[in-house]
Amino acid sequence: MLNNGEADPSRSRRYGEGADQKAAQERAGGQSQGDNDGLRVESTQNEASRHEQSVAPFRLWSRITGWWTNPFRQRGNFAEHMTVAVSLVIAFIAFLQYGVYRQQKKIMESSGQQTQQLIDAATKNAEAATQFSTIAKGIETKTAEAVAQFQRMADASKEASAAAKSAAETAHESLISTQRAMVDVLPEPEIVWYGQYGDVEFPIVNNGLTRAKGLRRRDNSQFFPDSDMPLDFQFPDSNYPANPIVLGPKAKISTKVRPILLTELQVLRSKPSSHFYIWGWARYRDIFKGTPEHIDKFCFELHFLGTDQVRAGLCGRHNCVDDECKNTD
Repeated sequence: MLNNGEADPSRSRRYGEGADQKAAQERAGGQSQGDNDGLRVESTQNEASRHEQSVAPFRLWSRITGWWTNPFRQRGNFAEHMTVAVSLVIAFIAFLQYGVYRQQKKIMESSGQQTQQLIDAATKNAEAATQFSTIAKGIETKTAEAVAQFQRMADASKEASAAAKSAAETAHESLISTQRAMVDVLPEPEIVWYGQYGDVEFPIVNNGLTRAKGLRRRDNSQFFPDSDMPLDFQFPDSNYPANPIVLGPKAKISTKVRPILLTELQVLRSKPSSHFYIWGWARYRDIFKGTPEHIDKFCFELHFLGTDQVRAGLCGRHNCVDDECKNTD
C-alpha cells in the first residue's frame, strides 16, 4: 500500500502502456485514414486527369485556371495586359470572321451546286436542242424532198395540163379551120349592058362548111383615062350602106359595082394608058363562139376584050385576108 503522496509504479506503468497503445492505435488509425484520403484524392485526380485528357477544352481551362491561381507566377505590367487583351480581341474577331467565312463557304457551295445544276440543266437542254435540231434537219430534208417531189409532180401535171390544153386548142382550132365559113370574092366578072352603060358583077362564094353570119360588103370603082392607079391611092369606100346578109356553106351570090359607061369602054379599048379598077371588102363572122371577125379585101383591074367579054386581074395592093390586111394599103 502506498501513501497518497506517492505514485504507484505499477499503475503508472499500466497507464503508460495504455497510453502508448492508444497513441499507437490513433497513429495507425490516422495513417489508415490518411491512406484512404490519399487514395480518394488520387482517385479524384486520376478521374479528373482522365476527364481532362478526354476533353481538350477542359484540359486547357484547367491549365489556365491553374496558371491564374498560382501565387508564384510572374505578374505582367499594363502594356503586357493590353497586348493580351488586344490579342484576345483579334482572336475573337478572327473567330467571328472564321464563322462568316464558313457561312459564306456554305452559301458559295450551295450557289455552286445550284450553278452546277443550272449548268447540267443547260447542258441537257443543249443536248435536247441538238437532238431536236438534228431531227428537225431530217424532217426539213424529208420535207424538202417531198416538196421537190410534189413540185415535180405539179410541174408534170402542169405540163400534162398544158399539153392537154394545147391539144384541145389545136383540136378546136383544127375544127374551126376546117369547119368555119370562108368567104371569098372571085375574080370572075360578068357584064350586062343596058344601052349606054353596063353592070359589072362579081361572085362572092362561101367555101366553108358552116354559114357566114352577118356578111357585109362594100365595093367601089374608078376609071383612070390617062394613067395608072397612083401608089398612094387609099381605096375609099362607097357611100351606100352595107346591109348584112347570111351566106350558107358552099353558097354563092353576085355583087354589082358601079356601072361602066360605054364611052369609058371605048377609051379603054382604044387607049392602052387607060385603066379601070374595082375594089372593096367583105366582113363576116363564124358560127363558133369567141372567134374574131373575118375580112376579105379585094382589088381587080378590068380588061375588056370586046363588048361582052371582060376579065379581071389582081391589083398589086388591097388583096388580103384577115391578119394579112393589118399591114396593107
